[in-house]
Amino acid sequence: MTDRMTYFITGNEMPRSVSLFLENLLYYQKHRQENPLYIETEKSVFFSSKRRERSKEKSPLHLDYYPDLDLTCFSIERLKKDAGSLRKDAILRAERGFSRFYLYADMNETAPALLSTADYVMFVMKNDSYAAGYLYTAMKLIKEKSLRLQTGCVITGVRYLEDAVLYFLKLKNETENLLGESVDCDFLGYYFLDIPRISHAQKAFQPLLKMFPGCGFHGMIKFIDARLAGIADIIHEDSLFLSLSS
Repeated sequence: MTDRMTYFITGNEMPRSVSLFLENLLYYQKHRQENPLYIETEKSVFFSSKRRERSKEKSPLHLDYYPDLDLTCFSIERLKKDAGSLRKDAILRAERGFSRFYLYADMNETAPALLSTADYVMFVMKNDSYAAGYLYTAMKLIKEKSLRLQTGCVITGVRYLEDAVLYFLKLKNETENLLGESVDCDFLGYYFLDIPRISHAQKAFQPLLKMFPGCGFHGMIKFIDARLAGIADIIHEDSLFLSLSS
């Protein structure tokens, strides 16, 4: 039994915003000893880093490292070559020194293969006219492919928790109406970008949390991380129960 988790991140939010969110979430997890590994897809760009080098960690995957972000990563193309497939167990076997795996991609024709590697789908959603349609298309794809995945939403562009919860419930209700059935989707939290501080951190090539510890964005990341940790515990408990029952 493993307590490791693989997260597939997608949504209608802009890539630059999601990148800033992820680099700070993974930085936070790294510094509380969670040891995340980022799996790069074609969408993967970290805007706050100016350097990339070969990691000094021993690994059959020849990991890369962003020293500005203290972030370890490797390419999904390398996994295809080294592991021969994109199965979930291939990721877990390929690298045993990490506890959390993250990959960020669109819901396009390559999504089913990537989704098959995941335990959990994290939607990063902004409030626009396409949001419910995006979530509907993604949920429909997950159902059509018979993928047993839990899902959750991070809401962006709102300044208060109450507003984020209200928009999440509205989005969930609209998606359920489109699907014609209920949707099992967790509220994971919210964030908005502090542009002046982000600009300052990017000029210094540092994560925002490192430059401004204790800022509002730090609290939002901490909240999301706590929600993910709690959900991971539930998933592992359910998996253990199923394994003992079989």
